[in-house]
Amino acid sequence: MVITRFAPSPTGRLHAGNLRLALLNFLYSLQHQGKFILRIDDTDQERSCLQHEHAIYQDLQWLGLRWDLSFRQSSRDALYQKAVQNLKDQGLLYPCYETLQELEEKRQQQLAKGLPPIYDRSALNQDSTAGPLSGRKPYWRFLLTHQEETWDDLVQGPCHYHTQHLSDPVLVRQDGSLSYLLCSVVDDQDPAHPISHVIRGADHITNTAIQRQLFAALKRPCPVFGHVSLVSDASGHKLSKRQGSTCAADLQGEGFLPLAVAKVLAELGTSKTTKNTFCLQDLARDLDFSAFGLAQPRLDSCLFAQASGKLFAKMTAQDVKAFFPSINEAFWPLIQGEIHSLKEIQSWHSVIDPSWQGPKANPEDQDYLRWAGTLLKENFPDLNVCESMELSQWKNWLKELKQQRQGPELFRPLRQSLTAKDHGPPLPELLAFLGKEVVQQRLKAAVQD
Repeated sequence: MVITRFAPSPTGRLHAGNLRLALLNFLYSLQHQGKFILRIDDTDQERSCLQHEHAIYQDLQWLGLRWDLSFRQSSRDALYQKAVQNLKDQGLLYPCYETLQELEEKRQQQLAKGLPPIYDRSALNQDSTAGPLSGRKPYWRFLLTHQEETWDDLVQGPCHYHTQHLSDPVLVRQDGSLSYLLCSVVDDQDPAHPISHVIRGADHITNTAIQRQLFAALKRPCPVFGHVSLVSDASGHKLSKRQGSTCAADLQGEGFLPLAVAKVLAELGTSKTTKNTFCLQDLARDLDFSAFGLAQPRLDSCLFAQASGKLFAKMTAQDVKAFFPSINEAFWPLIQGEIHSLKEIQSWHSVIDPSWQGPKANPEDQDYLRWAGTLLKENFPDLNVCESMELSQWKNWLKELKQQRQGPELFRPLRQSLTAKDHGPPLPELLAFLGKEVVQQRLKAAVQD
């Protein structure tokens, strides 16, 4: 059975790159009728926050993701300690007593000699009593086997990495806390729910080389790995929780449709697009990791607006009610082609409220708008009396306005005074919806001192 997982740390809101990884794991399990596990990586107790954990649940649920099981790593310490003892018994975990300052000095010396700053394993030759006698507590490193690790990556294809280029990783810190590398391996091959596929960022490729040796040392089967290229923002900078990258809360706040966000994230970095997307099952059906490129894709927020706009263009007023219950069903067909987010729907609904007040007109437009209001009052007294003739009457009024202006300067001041927008539905239909009384009030308000 295919079992995937998403293991976020509750140290901040999920950014778009995190959401993408969660989504890809979820879609892959959905494609294969498997299971999806949510694992909260809260082993960093100083930075982990319950508020952020709850936000993770909310963000994933908003995107439409559902998990078959969830747990916190902080509740599984006994399993991790058992693995630690197993590695110690095999002689694969060795104690080290260097301070951070001593390690940094070694690093600088190696760099000065033109050598890579790899740990020299000097602790293996130290007197085992020297550390305790000096009052220092040890931290513990995993003894890597210096060999080339190879695997068939779900995204990257054939991969290889020689572990002689890596320092022996620290699995147990001086304060006794455990590293992600060990906890992740133990959890990924929990006999109760062994992870079959791990889809994560390409920055974890070196971790995969290490973890493959950990799986072997603990005599546990290794999952299939897939490393997708990391996402950058529109400027090419790495996405980061700490540096305010676009997060799930931002996307919700903008009012983008969850399915539109999922579609953008699922297709980001690929050469294909899913046609007729109506649900996450459609995205799962068309998920193909061979279509993912190795270059770093850039994420521009306009992609979410475009995708939402395409979805809104296919929706009826009844469909929109699921996201915006107070939708004016009669007005929806007029603005449907203008909408890219729920914020825009709210903005338009404010505009059609009779009590809405628009901006003052530019000085150069005021005479024109006064004349337009006078023309409407004096030459079209029967407007709104006969509903069947109403649209043609509004068209006639606009035609007469062309006596003074043409092109954009004809419609722009009208739209601004009526809606505070430079674009919108066809003016005759909009005017008919607002009605003569509201139009006159807004024209008058736009030119009042």
